[in-house]
Amino acid sequence: MSESEQKLEILSGEALHAALAELSDWREKDSHVVSAFKFKKSATAVEFMGKVGAAAESAQHHPDLEWRWNTVFLAISTHSEGTKVTRKDTDLAEKISVAAAELGGTAEPERYGEQFKK
Repeated sequence: MSESEQKLEILSGEALHAALAELSDWREKDSHVVSAFKFKKSATAVEFMGKVGAAAESAQHHPDLEWRWNTVFLAISTHSEGTKVTRKDTDLAEKISVAAAELGGTAEPERYGEQFKK
């Protein structure tokens, strides 16, 4: 069985709570790990999205991204596991947080969802 075909550990309850305790930049919402990162300049937000894309390709795992001027909103879940949060999601979230910090981004996970408001 290939790595992509293997069942992944689904995180819920205490396991999800413990994983998110290690990821202060992220929250759980609707079976996704979500966050928003704000940058001083819009161009830096675009650069950040490139870094997210590179990390996602390397992990063979792709988050949902929304870009609003200087803020990037992200949602990660594992669709192959029924749109559940897995260790693969939290591992990618950690890499994304590092990329944001390297570019001077500020995590604002409580803002996730406002990009959908009109």
